[in-house]
Amino acid sequence: MVESNASENNPSAPPAWEYKVGHPSHATNDWVAAYSGYREDVGRSVCRLETPKDRIILILGFGDRLRIRPVDAKQQSCEYSAFVIGLSDAPMLTQYDGAQQGI
Repeated sequence: MVESNASENNPSAPPAWEYKVGHPSHATNDWVAAYSGYREDVGRSVCRLETPKDRIILILGFGDRLRIRPVDAKQQSCEYSAFVIGLSDAPMLTQYDGAQQGI
């Protein structure tokens, strides 16, 4: 699956976001359920509410560092380019400035 917001009016312009899903090899079936890659450059700061997940997620970022913090925390956000999201019942806020890409 490939999703993108590339313009049909200007196909040579790079898309502001792109999302691709890969298929794990048989050698990793015991450890990897799925993987995907993304690229995003919307030209402004982005803040997202990430809902709790029922699986463990590993993010390897290659763009601007992400600022992450629990929604109800009074603490400052911590910055990461790679991190693991464990099983949780609490939402998190993720923020970044500029471009972001990762797996």
